[in-house]
Amino acid sequence: MIRLAIIGAGWISQTAHLPLLTQREGVTVVAVCDTQLELAQRVAAQFAIPAATDDITELFELSLGGVIVATPTNTHAQVVEACLDRGLHVMCEKPLGLSEHDLSRLREHPHRERLAVGYVNRHREDVTALRDLPLGDIRRCTVVWRRQQGVPRPGSWITQRELSGGGVLLDLGSHMLDLGLMFCPLEVQSVEAVLNDGAGSASSGASWFDADWTAGRVDVEQAAVATIHGADGREIRLHVSWDDSPQDDRTQVLLEGSHGRAELRTLFGFSSRRHWEYPQILHTAQDGTVTERLPYGPCVPEPLQAFAALHDAFLRCIENGEPHPCGLEQGLRVAVATDAIYKAGAIKR
Repeated sequence: MIRLAIIGAGWISQTAHLPLLTQREGVTVVAVCDTQLELAQRVAAQFAIPAATDDITELFELSLGGVIVATPTNTHAQVVEACLDRGLHVMCEKPLGLSEHDLSRLREHPHRERLAVGYVNRHREDVTALRDLPLGDIRRCTVVWRRQQGVPRPGSWITQRELSGGGVLLDLGSHMLDLGLMFCPLEVQSVEAVLNDGAGSASSGASWFDADWTAGRVDVEQAAVATIHGADGREIRLHVSWDDSPQDDRTQVLLEGSHGRAELRTLFGFSSRRHWEYPQILHTAQDGTVTERLPYGPCVPEPLQAFAALHDAFLRCIENGEPHPCGLEQGLRVAVATDAIYKAGAIKR
């Protein structure tokens, strides 16, 4: 039996991690920790978890196998380091930190291979199907995630730069940069970017969050467009937005390789404003033949499927004592790319 604790009792823990982990065989969630003790106690009671605390050090007395860190971004590096110091396996929600500098202390940590980063969308079946296509050497990857009206909880920590470190680039952008760097690995040489400053109030928040978060202060960027150039001519193009003008919400991944090209048309996350009815992949072979693939069939995938696969990967590493395939190094690569985009977009952090 693997004993886990949740650090951070907010929306993603309540919506994704705890509903799955508390029903999973071979796992027991023994504690919830949050700086708001009443929230930790309420969530623990909701999911029948025996302990709740606002003191992370109390978790270290519980013979844990691992922890999931789902706290505000400005606390990630510190909380992760404290847990690694105790030899625990750690899965940290994305992004791993505010910047590459924020993660510098983790580079030489003796237990750094016990760290996993929660880039959940790489575990989606449509992304896996895209990855399995015979495209050869991928030289260009375009990643897009645009929402029509999808500011997450305006006025909460995620829309306040002091706590979150940034806006849509750290939120949706970190997911898409993970995929871009997975499909088209590169060393960042130069970047062109345009980011809006996001100052002001959001007229309304994303409909799938709690109704309490309908309007509030937003002082982070709400859209980012960037092109990242690598040393060998490789290129990643990025477009992410919280509050944009497309018809409905959409996610796209376009890969251009030496043996063909492929485009995934889908929608990540929890939004129901789907531009495409269900996920599809258009695969163009070298001879120009176009094949349509439906990774889920003619249906919409359940958002928690990818979280279950993310948990699978994390728990296997705990059981087998193996390094996580998406760990510190990938977190650092995403941080380097993110820092370069903010610098090119002239956004002070």
